[in-house]
Formats: sequence, structure tokens, C-alpha cells
Amino acid sequence: MRPNLWLISLLTAAAASEQQEIRLARGIEQNAASERRPPAPPAGPAALLPFRDRCVSTKLGADDLRVCPFANATQTSVSGQEFVLGVFAAWRGRSLVYADGDVCGDAPRNATVSIRCGAEAYGLRDAREPATCTYEATLDVPVDCDVLGFDRVPNDIVALRAD
Repeated sequence: MRPNLWLISLLTAAAASEQQEIRLARGIEQNAASERRPPAPPAGPAALLPFRDRCVSTKLGADDLRVCPFANATQTSVSGQEFVLGVFAAWRGRSLVYADGDVCGDAPRNATVSIRCGAEAYGLRDAREPATCTYEATLDVPVDCDVLGFDRVPNDIVALRAD
């Protein structure tokens, strides 16, 4: 029985080494997502919880920006390099806030994803980088603003209800 345990240990070590090599080849730093703090517990309107496992992508220039509500946000370059923009940290106003992403210069990347309620379809749009390594995007959700506790105001801007 002892040789079987040795073989299992060897295979496990080889698989872990291969996963690290894949992460490095894809441009993910040593501080892999599995070693990061876990996402904060979901916060915000309960009607958004069904979107928790529904990741969506959009273009950020030539790169892809991917957001997984209540989990993480990533950027993949055309060359295949992947950067973690942040791990879900908080619900603020009407936005999902992602923090503690991969280091960029001397600070971590971060992202804020604003919710646009009452959309016809679920999707991500308007990705931008207003400051170096700070990202913003809009997540369209096909949920009525009233259900989310938002009031609809002119120009598709939504604000948290005061009552």
C-alpha cells in the first residue's frame, strides 16, 4: 500500500507544478487567484444574486474584460496575458466594487462595475480605464429598477432609493 501513496503524492506534486507553469505562461503572477483572499460575501439587492455565476465579457480596447458578479474581474490581453483586476470587495451605491487585483506599478488593480437596471438583456458594456490600472464598466441587468430598490431618473442614471 505504501507505494500507492508515494505515486499519488508524486502525481499531485506534478499536477500542482503544471498548474503553476500554466499560470506563469498566461502571465498570471505568483499571487494566483487561489492564493488571494476570497471574495466578500454577496452584498446589495437580493435580485442580483441569480447573476452570481454568470460571468460576462466585453472589449476594453483590444483586450477582453470579464466580470463575474460577486467573484472577480479579469483582463485578458490579445497576447493571452491575464490580469486579475480585483476580487469582489463590496457593494457601494449601485456598484460592485472589486479590489486587491494584480499589482500594477506599486498599487493593486481595482474595478468598479455600475449596475444598469431595466436592460433588455444581461451584458457588460462601456469598459474603460479612467486612470492607470483603475477600471470601470457597466453591467446591464434585465431586472426592473423597482425590484432592485433603484429609482429610474433621466438619462438612464439610477440612484439608490432614499426610503
